Amino acid sequence: MEGFSSNDPIKKEKMKLFHKVFLSYISQSSAIQSASGVAQICITWFVYVATKSAIDVGIVAIIESLSILITSLPAGIAVDRINRGLSLLISTVTGVTVFALMAWYTEFYGFDLFIIISLMIVWSASSELYRSSSSSIIPDLVEKSNLQKANGYNDSISRSIRAVSNALAGGLIISFGVVTGFVYSTMAYVAAAILILTLIYPYSRKFDESKLIKAVQRKSAIKELKEGFNWLRGEKGLMQLTFSATVTNIFYTLPLAFLVIYVVTGIHASSLIYGIVLAIFALGFIIGSITSGHLGIMKHAGKIWVLGPICLVGPSFFILGIFPSPAISILFLLIIGIAIGFSGNTWITAAQNIVPENMRGRYFAIDGVLSFLGGAPAITLGAILISYFGIASTYIISGISLMIAGLFFLPMKSLWNLDGSYRPPDSVKQL
Repeated sequence: MEGFSSNDPIKKEKMKLFHKVFLSYISQSSAIQSASGVAQICITWFVYVATKSAIDVGIVAIIESLSILITSLPAGIAVDRINRGLSLLISTVTGVTVFALMAWYTEFYGFDLFIIISLMIVWSASSELYRSSSSSIIPDLVEKSNLQKANGYNDSISRSIRAVSNALAGGLIISFGVVTGFVYSTMAYVAAAILILTLIYPYSRKFDESKLIKAVQRKSAIKELKEGFNWLRGEKGLMQLTFSATVTNIFYTLPLAFLVIYVVTGIHASSLIYGIVLAIFALGFIIGSITSGHLGIMKHAGKIWVLGPICLVGPSFFILGIFPSPAISILFLLIIGIAIGFSGNTWITAAQNIVPENMRGRYFAIDGVLSFLGGAPAITLGAILISYFGIASTYIISGISLMIAGLFFLPMKSLWNLDGSYRPPDSVKQL
């Protein structure tokens, strides 16, 4: 299905970006981000206060990451096999269950690390199902001409809600206790589930049980994954973009993960400056993401992806390392945020336009695995570099590495010439 069915009751409204189904999508996405933002802070705080152990906090984080890695590809297969509105609903109802149990157990029995880890495994798996479903369903809910704008507004609003919710979590913990944070997350998930059930599920891709049974009988999960990888190999430009993202994500994550160290020891600033820097970076991301949706630049998706690290992000990290100061950090983190928001929105829209409708789940699952492979090594490498060379030198190394990576991708003609514009269904081989 491409967009809405011909007999849907809001046919005349769908040419508008902010019609009621997309608004409901934005609303449920905001509720999910708020629930997740509050929950993550509450869990981290709860584990550390109860155990006084950074190792236990790390164990929970590592298990969450491994759960995401393990479930990413199976989640992608599920998203391609069933109604995407249904997969959104399943993941959201799972979130309701997890945090209702978390609140109940904490209130009546107190802290139990095993219980927390068990529930976090379930939550992480459902979050990965949500991520693949969410990225895959947006093209079904808006007109193709509005897709990049929709991605821009969704990413920007989600990031803003997440930032506000992190602060809200601190207020809830201080004022009412950690259980209140878990109750809040439960209710936010309930709100998202209601929106999905009443306004998104009825307009999502129609579910044909007979076709699903035949597909399951005809293909194994391994065969479906192999089919997805083979398709991606045939789309050389998109494949190069996808795998290059793993490399660039390492050198994006490496300095940004240690931004607090840069502020405290690199520019010797206060927590107020740290908060301002985070807000400025988020503002830049919002500006870049929304702006990219209004410029009609999808024909140049590959060029934007290649030139970003060379011309903007790499040089900005390099300058942050060479000239550490509050004013420089505010200016260049704004530039970095704009560049990442701009290129990130361009990438996801290109993928949604190019990937066949019946393979989006698998594609975004593959991307999720690659993102994990880039994130964990980046944090490890960053810690090593900071220990040996200091935070300023680490930022310089990251900047130079990003520029080198961009220059390495520059000769890749398929990536450079990648056109991320919408491809009609009859021009795309469905798997």
